[in-house]
Amino acid sequence: MYWLSMTAPTTLGSRVPARLAELIRAKWGTIETMKEEFMHKGTALFGSGWIWLVWDTRVKRLEIVATKDAHSPLSEIRGQIPLFTCDVWEHAYYLDYQHDRAAYLRKWWEIINWEFAESNLP
Repeated sequence: MYWLSMTAPTTLGSRVPARLAELIRAKWGTIETMKEEFMHKGTALFGSGWIWLVWDTRVKRLEIVATKDAHSPLSEIRGQIPLFTCDVWEHAYYLDYQHDRAAYLRKWWEIINWEFAESNLP
């Protein structure tokens, strides 16, 4: 899922598809507010792990969740369907960003494959 969560840099600025954009507005109000939560959870996670955009089937809304190590929403939380994921293990960013996980996350945000994320919605 990680590799499919990203798109080629040539498609930077790709728009969030309509259905997913509507769900983002319903939860966060704006994409920028969603990004702030994504950045916060990604930088607050101590050690290795993953940041996920999920559809929570229990409450019928999007959520951003962090998981430690090799865990995923599928192994930890029932009722959450992953839409995309970002690797926050050091091996994913250390060569380019050293300890600056926030810089990595800002850059990663620019290549999210929103179409893939929307395709994972139930």
